[in-house]
Amino acid sequence: SRLPLSLRPSLQTQGLEETPPIGEFRTVVVGYGPVGRTAAKLLSENGIQATIIEMNPGSIEPIRAAGHRIVLGDASHVETLKAAGVQTAISLILSASNIHQTSNVIQMARLLNPTIQILVRSAYIGQRHSLLAQGADHVIAEESEVALAMAETIQRNLGATAEQIDHQRDKLRSDLNDNTFKKTNS
Repeated sequence: SRLPLSLRPSLQTQGLEETPPIGEFRTVVVGYGPVGRTAAKLLSENGIQATIIEMNPGSIEPIRAAGHRIVLGDASHVETLKAAGVQTAISLILSASNIHQTSNVIQMARLLNPTIQILVRSAYIGQRHSLLAQGADHVIAEESEVALAMAETIQRNLGATAEQIDHQRDKLRSDLNDNTFKKTNS
């Protein structure tokens, strides 16, 4: 019989046990595409250790070369989340928009660490309420960010000042996302 995905073991990589000790301020980043790579770089530059969960074995060397710890496996497996240290991390960033079983990953992470801050990338604004209800703290929707970037470009081309652009960006973000970027306690 097949085990549910959440109970299957994560893939192991040679040298996984030889990774350096984990620092006090840590986050787990799922995915090492452009978004995950950028998040991990910014975290590292600000003294926060990033552990990357990645399914692509070809990403092992670039992740290690960037100074990050790597767990090769599927984030929808509880063993993978544990190997990455979710139970003691300060935050979890789901940086890929196509993470398999996102709701299960959020729920497992929340069970392993009730205080972890969970940031989720989604493709659509309409996914916001569901992801927040499942335990995400912040949801960043691709379609709203593209809309904001286009609006900013149009404003800049029309000669708007930086202050006008900032004001309009804040207004549009609120209108587009209905506070998508921060979970509300209502």
